Amino acid sequence: MPHDAHDSLAKSMFSKVEYAADQFRIALPAEIAAHVDLAALKLCPGSFVSPDLHKRHADLLYTAPIAGEQAFLYLLLEHQSTVDCLMPYRMLRYLVNIWDAHLADHPGAIKLPVIIPMVLHHSDRRWAAPTALSELYEISPDVRAAFRVYLPELRFVLDDLSVEDDEELRARTIAGAVKLTRLILKKDWSRSNPQVWLRAWREVLREVAHTAGGVEALSKIARYILQYSETDPDSFRSLLIECAGDPAEDAFMTGAEQLVERGREQGQINTLRAMLTKQLRWRFDEVPADVIERIESANPAELERWAERFAKTATLDEIFSS
Repeated sequence: MPHDAHDSLAKSMFSKVEYAADQFRIALPAEIAAHVDLAALKLCPGSFVSPDLHKRHADLLYTAPIAGEQAFLYLLLEHQSTVDCLMPYRMLRYLVNIWDAHLADHPGAIKLPVIIPMVLHHSDRRWAAPTALSELYEISPDVRAAFRVYLPELRFVLDDLSVEDDEELRARTIAGAVKLTRLILKKDWSRSNPQVWLRAWREVLREVAHTAGGVEALSKIARYILQYSETDPDSFRSLLIECAGDPAEDAFMTGAEQLVERGREQGQINTLRAMLTKQLRWRFDEVPADVIERIESANPAELERWAERFAKTATLDEIFSS
């Protein structure tokens, strides 16, 4: 699975400030969190990652008061399979971009707002690279102290999901949707079926489904799993309903419909073809050659109609009827 797919889920979830506040609440050092008014957290528009680094990083910027002063919290999503040894330098560039934007919006400002940078890391290997700019300088230890006050310093908060224990995550006093998002990000999908570990989190699924705004959150998770895993859609739908009740069915249907809509909006006919073929093979194992030929020669409207029928009908004949 592409690592930026994980980040699309994280950005979608943490764009909701209630979930972002929980993310910062558990990941910030206590001495910092105590001074940040997370109840007043707001999402800021835009991205501050340089175009040449979009394949490595995604980001979200928030504002929140610290001791009554405007400050920023910057969440960077690291989606490389290996850690970035120059991350403190990359982070410095992003923070300068944020300050530049702030100064452009506040002509005449003579002070800079505080920015608390955080990296959310979720590869299958724990972080083993520098978290401070000072660790990158090529300078011998015996003269480092003399130059310390003249060298820029920056340290980011590291939230390394690869070292978070499942039971520790389950016990956290945060929204169920945030628990599920962190769980999904940290799992190695190539080695396990998401249905196996989601079943073990049935009480969290139920909590999400029956909480205000939870169906929307669960639909994002359902869409993500349908798009990027090899799980069977029918059994996944049954699992959600079994664990979380009727609201989970609404979430599943919404997630499936959003996949279709996403293909429509992007005009990606090849994506629609691949998605429909993949879904048919999940449900029917063997797909006749004539059906594959129809899919390959179909126009976008036909593909959309068949994809919509897939979620509502049980046989190939019903899906491909005129």
